[in-house]
Amino acid sequence: MLVVLSDVHLDNAKVMDRLQKLFAGFRQCPPTAIILMGEFLSIQYGSKHSHVLKEKLATLGMLIADHPYLSETHFVIVPAQNDSPHVNVLPRPSLPKFIAREFQSFVPNSTMATNPCRIQYCSQEILVVREELLSKMCRNCIHFPEEGDIAKHFIRTLVSQGSLMSLPLNLCPVYWSQVGALSLYPLPDLVILGDQLNAYSITNTDCLFINPGSFVKQDFGFKVYIPASRQVEDSQIPDDEF
Repeated sequence: MLVVLSDVHLDNAKVMDRLQKLFAGFRQCPPTAIILMGEFLSIQYGSKHSHVLKEKLATLGMLIADHPYLSETHFVIVPAQNDSPHVNVLPRPSLPKFIAREFQSFVPNSTMATNPCRIQYCSQEILVVREELLSKMCRNCIHFPEEGDIAKHFIRTLVSQGSLMSLPLNLCPVYWSQVGALSLYPLPDLVILGDQLNAYSITNTDCLFINPGSFVKQDFGFKVYIPASRQVEDSQIPDDEF
C-alpha cells in the first residue's frame, strides 16, 4: 500500500494535526511507503525560507518517530518549486542535506527524492512529479478544449507526446542532460502528478495517472494505491465532529 499526499504545508497547525491522525490510523496496517510532495511551506519566508523548512521537517520527523510502527514504512519526500533553493529548472534536485539532515536522523527509512523521481516497486514502475503541469499547459495551449474532462485531455496529451513537458523553454526550462527523467516512453505502470487542481484517477493505455489534489486545500484528501490490485482509493481525514 502506497499513500500519496501533495501540498503538505508543515507550517499549518491543521495540517500537522491531520498528519498525526493519518499516522495513528495506520497503526494496525502500516503502509509500504508514504509519498509526501510539496509545497511544504504555505508562504515564502525570504532569506529564512530554508531554515524554516529545515525546522518544520525536523518537527515532522519527530512526529513520525512518535509512531514506532511506522519504522518499516519508507517515506519519500518530493520537493516542489518553492521548496528547493535551486533555480526553477526541471528535473529539480532533491532537498539539500543541510535541510534534510535532522529529519533523516528521526526517520532513517526515508529518501529525499528528485522531482520527478521514479520508484521501482516489485515489477511496477512508478513516476512521481510535483509541478503545476496542467495549469501551465492550459495557460499556453493553442486550442483550449470546449467540452469533455480537461484532465482526460491533459493525460491524452502527455501520452501522445511521450513526455511530461513540451512547453517552450522560456516557460519551463529543462536540464537537457537530464531530459530523460521527463520521458513517458515507455509508459510506467503508475504516474503520480501532484498539483493543486482537483484530484483525479485516469487510466490511459494501461497506465494509471493519479493526482491526489492539494492536501491542505481539498479538505485533507489523499490517495491510497494498492499495488497488488493496481487500484486507487480516495481517502480523507475528517473533522473531529465527524
